[in-house]
This record gives sequence, structure tokens and C-alpha cells, in this order.
Amino acid sequence: MGEPSESGIKVLGDHAPWLIHKAGHIAAVVSVVALGYTLSLIFRHVKRPSEAIRVFGRDYSPPLAKSLLVACWTILPPVWFWFEFFFIYQNYGLKEGFEAFKHGQQVAVAIWAGLLAFFVAVFQILEKQKPETSLSPLEGKD
Repeated sequence: MGEPSESGIKVLGDHAPWLIHKAGHIAAVVSVVALGYTLSLIFRHVKRPSEAIRVFGRDYSPPLAKSLLVACWTILPPVWFWFEFFFIYQNYGLKEGFEAFKHGQQVAVAIWAGLLAFFVAVFQILEKQKPETSLSPLEGKD
């Protein structure tokens, strides 16, 4: 965000700390890792649909795991957009960079919405193809 955008307009002022200037890059890396992890969980579930899904070392029933993943992908990105605007841009942003900042957020929202729609569609398709499971939807095992 601190570097000039494609239009050559800086979004953040030079007075912003290093970590603030790198926040967008850090968020992008975290998002790609989260996307990869989510896709790996989906592919493992497709191969073994009746087995519990292991998320961060804990087994969950497939319906609960799907609900948790959709909840995370529904809630966390907008929280980041809110944080980025109110705590990063409002404190360190340059007025002349607002349109570039806004455009970046609009692109990010479109990507997030597309991914969320993809996950929901995949989970709906998997739900229609699911075999009987031995775990109840709210049951989780350590």
C-alpha cells in the first residue's frame, strides 16, 4: 500500500511504520496460504467423503468442518477490509491515494466474493453426493 499504485499514486504516507507498509503483502500471503489449506481440505474430503475432516489437528464431522470453513471465509475477509480502512488507511493514508485504495479494496472484495461463492457451491455439490456419516453434524473429536 505504501508503494505507488499502478496509477503512480501513493496510498500511504512515508510516516507509516514498515509493518503498515507491508500489511497488504502480508494479508495476501496469509490469504494464499488459507486458500491452499482450504482447497487441500476440500480435496481430502472428496477422496474420503465419509471420514472426519482434520482441521488444525482436530477432527470434525464433514458438515461441521464445512460450516466452519464457510464461516471463516465469510467473516474474516470483511473484518480485514474494515481493519485496513479504519486502522491503517485512516491513520496513515494519503487523501490523494484514496481512489487507488478504494479500487484495491473493490478488487479484493470481488476476489473474496468469488472464492466464497465457489466454496459454497462446492460444498453444496458435495452435500448432494455425500454418503452416510457416523458422526453427527455437531460432533467433534480430539
